[in-house]
Amino acid sequence: FPVTILKLLDGEDTGVKHEKDYCFVETEDQFQNYKQQIEAADTVVADIETTSVSPFTGSILGVAVSTRPHQGIYISDAIVQKHKSWFDSQFKSKKVIFHNAKFDIGFMEHHYNFRFPDYEDTMLLHYCLEEAVGTHGLKSLAMRFTDLGDYERELDDYKKTWARQNKIKLEDFNYGMLPSEILAPYACKDADATFQLYRKFKPLVERSPEFTKLYTEILIPATYALRKLEKNGGPIDVDQVDYI
Repeated sequence: FPVTILKLLDGEDTGVKHEKDYCFVETEDQFQNYKQQIEAADTVVADIETTSVSPFTGSILGVAVSTRPHQGIYISDAIVQKHKSWFDSQFKSKKVIFHNAKFDIGFMEHHYNFRFPDYEDTMLLHYCLEEAVGTHGLKSLAMRFTDLGDYERELDDYKKTWARQNKIKLEDFNYGMLPSEILAPYACKDADATFQLYRKFKPLVERSPEFTKLYTEILIPATYALRKLEKNGGPIDVDQVDYI
């Protein structure tokens, strides 16, 4: 088992290119083309693109969904809003895979009132396998373990150029400033990468009772606790804070 983890973490069986099914869904006809696929799936990826890191100051631009590896369906916020009850029922009845579930669920609970009773988190799965700080980001994991390569480069280049031309600081840039021809393919690849990572990490965690316990009894419950704390606040020992 440890050898299997080492081979995976060294990037074995990655980089082979696969045919992709990507689509930016911004019309009703496009949505209907994928609706049946989503309904038929028992497991889906969900990943959002937003204008901020906080659900209380930002908005959702769109939701990327995938029903299998090498697929990405980026659905505009307008379409999601139009079919909000349908999306809510789908997410409630399926296993939903996230990368950093605390972020995505926090936004979708706040803006759409969606609930996710059964979810997985590829960031936490990877933490079980490799604890090193700074290794859990989706883009770095996608480069190591998927066929997607450095797919953030085009977006990053556009962001730098746009910020320079419009005389704004990079830290003031948000994804709402990106054109759909840049943001949509990027979002599709986020969903694709997440499904690929899930297929690789989940079986390895399940093979270890220790990793399974860490994931199911500590990390996933901690996500619930942290979301609740961020939303509602929590008690602070003022005397201890003053002491520090």
